[in-house]
Amino acid sequence: MFIEYEKAKELANKFLKQNPLDHPDYAWVPTEGRECKTGWYFDFRFKCQRNIPEDEREGFGGAIGFVVSQSTGQIRCISAGEYAENDF
Repeated sequence: MFIEYEKAKELANKFLKQNPLDHPDYAWVPTEGRECKTGWYFDFRFKCQRNIPEDEREGFGGAIGFVVSQSTGQIRCISAGEYAENDF
């Protein structure tokens, strides 16, 4: 099985919808993917759903992105360390 980009993007968007942020004022924003060693990499991005001043907005920590495996379609979160080493 080989996952093409359009299918990977579909799986990435489904993943974001199935894993909403825990804060009701913020939501994931789908991003464009790019090919990597094991599949397709997508950045985590979120937007504020309300008109909250920039300096009062929440910050979120954790993985900086995720990979949709080219061979299985499974999703794996990528840490900042893995991203810096470009080893995914």
